[in-house]
Amino acid sequence: MLNNVRRHVLSSLQFGAFPNEFKNESDTYKHSKVIIMGVPFDGTATYQTGTKMGPNAILNASVNIEPYDEELGEIYTLGIFTVGTLNIEEIHTVPEKVIETVYRTSKEIVKDGKFLVTLGGEHSISQGVIRAYKEKYKRLSILQLDAHLDLMEQFGGTRCSHASVSRRVVEDLKCKVTSFGVRVVSREEQNFVKKNKNAISVFYARDIHNNDNWHEEAIDTLDDYVYITLDVDGLDP
Repeated sequence: MLNNVRRHVLSSLQFGAFPNEFKNESDTYKHSKVIIMGVPFDGTATYQTGTKMGPNAILNASVNIEPYDEELGEIYTLGIFTVGTLNIEEIHTVPEKVIETVYRTSKEIVKDGKFLVTLGGEHSISQGVIRAYKEKYKRLSILQLDAHLDLMEQFGGTRCSHASVSRRVVEDLKCKVTSFGVRVVSREEQNFVKKNKNAISVFYARDIHNNDNWHEEAIDTLDDYVYITLDVDGLDP
């Protein structure tokens, strides 16, 4: 129910500013298939912070999206509703609490049968969303576009780092992870991949450029249900 979600979020712009036939938020949420939630968290970010501004930046830019696409038609008619951005300011320095809040809020949305799109923020937030989906879909696998494997046991003094999110997903949630676009790997991560070949598949950026079949090969590694996660550094510079 929307009221259960609203307890954890702050109001924000609506993605796309598309036409809306419903008069109130409850009806819009009820009839929407796609729910968008922002998570403004960068508490474990390294080198530079600022990704916490990502959700609002994306929502602000989205008002310029055309409501019609020549291939897909008027995609907004599926029902797209933005519930807001997660209210985590008071716990921003405790990643474990942030991830737990992400999980609880995501669980409410997933329970309502919605297709949840989460805007970060840093990559660590994915753990909470994936946990919510894993409880509903037992044969859930992860397709990750990322320059890094994010398989460190811990980083920066926490096991809930952005650099550890896939490690937690494999070890704690028992999900298969397929990573593509990878350009940087630590020795620790490489050893972990070798020990967990049945759970982890890696498609390095250097290899996929010359492999026209990598898409099919990646699909073959996935289970019945797939959660897609994108880290912006997975895009070639």
